[in-house]
Amino acid sequence: MFYYLSFLRPPPHASPHAPITLTPQVSNDLRTESFPGAADIFFHWRDIASDALLTPPAKLTTWRATTAYKPLAVPPPPRAVPCVLVLAPTPAPSADAVDLRSSDCGRLPLPVRSLPITFGSTKQQNRKQEAIERVFVLSSKQPLLRIRERTSFDLDKKLWDSGLGLAAWLVQQFAGRDPAAGVLQATLWDTLYCARRCRAIELGAGTGMVSLVLAALRSVRSDADVDTGGLELQTEILSTDLPSSLELMEHNIAANRALFARSPPVARALNWEEEIPVDVRDGGGFDVVMRVCMADVTYNTASFPALVSTLSVLLMLDPTAPPLVLLAYKERDSAERDLWDILRIEAGLALEKVGSCAGAGGQEVEIWLGRRPAE
Repeated sequence: MFYYLSFLRPPPHASPHAPITLTPQVSNDLRTESFPGAADIFFHWRDIASDALLTPPAKLTTWRATTAYKPLAVPPPPRAVPCVLVLAPTPAPSADAVDLRSSDCGRLPLPVRSLPITFGSTKQQNRKQEAIERVFVLSSKQPLLRIRERTSFDLDKKLWDSGLGLAAWLVQQFAGRDPAAGVLQATLWDTLYCARRCRAIELGAGTGMVSLVLAALRSVRSDADVDTGGLELQTEILSTDLPSSLELMEHNIAANRALFARSPPVARALNWEEEIPVDVRDGGGFDVVMRVCMADVTYNTASFPALVSTLSVLLMLDPTAPPLVLLAYKERDSAERDLWDILRIEAGLALEKVGSCAGAGGQEVEIWLGRRPAE
C-alpha cells in the first residue's frame, strides 16, 4: 500500500510578508487511515515559470497521528512571484517527484505540491485551494507527469493505490521484456510497447493516470526506439469514468500534452449501469495490443454485476480477436476476490497474477492478466 502527503488547505493568494498556515496530513489513498508511525516532512518553494527552487528544502515537522490536525506556519518565499509549495518526505530537491522506474517507489509517503500561490494584497486570503498536484518521473527523455487531485471527498478524483501501482508496474516493465515471463505476459509486453497499433480502454480511470502513463510510454517508443523500425506507433486510448470525472481527466490530459503530442488519451463518460455509448463502441473491437485496462475498480462488490456486464460487451466487440485484460488490485475485503470466479463463469475470462507493487508495505498492489479464448 501507499501513503500520501497532503494539505488542509493552502490559500491561492497570500501576503508576501506573513507565514502561510496549513495542516499537513499523511494518510492512505482513501484518506481514512493515518500513517502508523512518525514521518519527517520537508518543504520548499518552486517558481511556477521555471520550476526552479526558490528556497532550499527545510524541515517543517515530524508528523505523528497524535498531532495530525496541528496547524503549522510556513515562511513565505523570498520573492513575491507566483510559486508552488512542496511537501516531501526527504530534504533532497528531487524528492518532490516520484520516480516510477524505481522498485522503491512508494516506500516513503508520496510528496505533494500546492496549486499556484500568488502574493500581494490579502483581500482574498480566506479562500482555500481545492486541488493538489503530484509529479512523477517516467523516463529521462520526457517531462514530468503531472497529476491533479481534488481535495474534496469525491474518491473518484484522487489517486488510488491500484492505479498508482499499475502505473509504476507499466513503467518498470517498459525497461525490457522479462526473459522469465510466461507467454501471456510476453505478449502483453510486445503489444503494449512495440506493436504498431494500440487501441486501449481504461475503466474507472479517475484521474486518468494509467492512460496517461501508457500514452507517454508509447510516445517514447515511437519517437526513438529501433524496435519500431522507425515507424510511428498508432495509439488510441480511451480513459473512461462517470461524467463527474471528465473535467479532471481532461485537465490532466491537457496538462501533460508534452508527453504525447500526437496521441493523447481521450476522456469518455462510461457508466457501467448503462449501455455502452456509441463514442466508446465506435471503431470496432479494441486492439489486441491492449484492449481493457482496469485499476481499482473492485472496491465495491455491489458494482460487480454492472462491471462484468460492461466488460463482457467490450470482450465481444471483436470475438475473433479477444483483448488482453490487465487488472490492478489491492485487497480491502476478501469478498472482493469473488470477482475472479464471476469473470471466469460469466465472461469466460481467466486471470493470472503476473506482478506486484509493494509500496510502503502491508497489502500490495497485485497485477493480474488474462484473455478470453477466441471464437
